[in-house]
Amino acid sequence: MGRMDELIGYGREHGCSDIHLTYGMEPVMRCCGRLVKISGYGSMEDAVLEEIALEALQRENVKIAGDRKLTDIDICCEAADGTRNRIHIYHQRRHTAIAIRLLYPQIPTLEELGLSSALQTLTKLPEGIVVVTGASGSGKTTTLAACVEEINRREKRRIITVEEPVEYLYQDKNCMIEQREVGVDVAGFAEAVQSALREDAEVLLVGELRDQETAAEALHAAETGHLVFAGFGIPGAAEAVEAMAELFPPHRQQQVRAQLARHLKAVVSQKLVTAEDGSSRRAEAEVLLMDEAAAEKLRAGR
Repeated sequence: MGRMDELIGYGREHGCSDIHLTYGMEPVMRCCGRLVKISGYGSMEDAVLEEIALEALQRENVKIAGDRKLTDIDICCEAADGTRNRIHIYHQRRHTAIAIRLLYPQIPTLEELGLSSALQTLTKLPEGIVVVTGASGSGKTTTLAACVEEINRREKRRIITVEEPVEYLYQDKNCMIEQREVGVDVAGFAEAVQSALREDAEVLLVGELRDQETAAEALHAAETGHLVFAGFGIPGAAEAVEAMAELFPPHRQQQVRAQLARHLKAVVSQKLVTAEDGSSRRAEAEVLLMDEAAAEKLRAGR
C-alpha cells in the first residue's frame, strides 16, 4: 500500500471529507467541517509529497512535461481499496502541495440531503436552467448529482454530464447517462455543451459555469428546449444571478438578463452547516424561484 492509499484509508476510517498535504506540516484532515492534524505521521517533506503526487498521476496515466510541471492538476484517482478520490496537485512557496477530496460511491437522495421539498419539483421540469450555487466545498456537486439521480430513477431521458473532474459515477437505471470529463474527453465546458445538442441530450449537467462561453452555451441549450442543471461559485441566490449576467461584456448584459428572465427556473444557494455537537454536517439551501415578479426585476436589472 502506497502513502496515498494509507492516508486515504485513515481519512475514511475517521469519516473525513478532505485531506491536505503541505510542506513542513503534518497531514491535516477535515472532519465535519473542522481541520484536524493527523498526529504521529510526521511533517511532509518534498520527497514524500512528490512521491504521493507521482503515485496519483501514474495511476491515472497522466504525464507532465516541460512548463506543465507548474500547472495545477485536478484528477479523480482510485485508491487501493477501490474508492474514488479527487486529487488536486498544486504548488505553494516552490513546494508541491496536495488536496484530496474523498468521494463516496453512493449518490445521496434529495431526501437524505434534506432538499427534497426544494428540489424535487425542479427535476420534473421539461426545460430551462436550474443553477446550484455556493462557495467551494458547500456540496454543490453532491446536490447536482442527487438531482440527476432523481431523474435517473424516475424517468426515461438521455442525460449528458460535463464535469472537471468526474466525481460521482452513475449507473443507468431508467435513463441513458453519458459523462464527459473536461481535459480527458473534451477540451472545455463550452465545447461539450455545444456538442451535447448534437448528441440527442434531453438533460444536461454542467459542472461549472466558469466563463462567458460556457454560460452562453448553457443558456442556448435551455432556449432550445433542454433541461440544464449547472454549478456556479457565487454564494447567495440574487448575487449569483447578477454575477451570471456580469460574465458577459456590458453591451450584452441586458440581453443576457432577458434570456435569464425567460429560461432561468431557479437558483439554489447552499452551504454546509455543522451540527451543534459537531458530529455531522447538513446542507442548508436558499431557493430563488423565478416567477413573473422575479423575472421582471431581473429584466429591469434589480
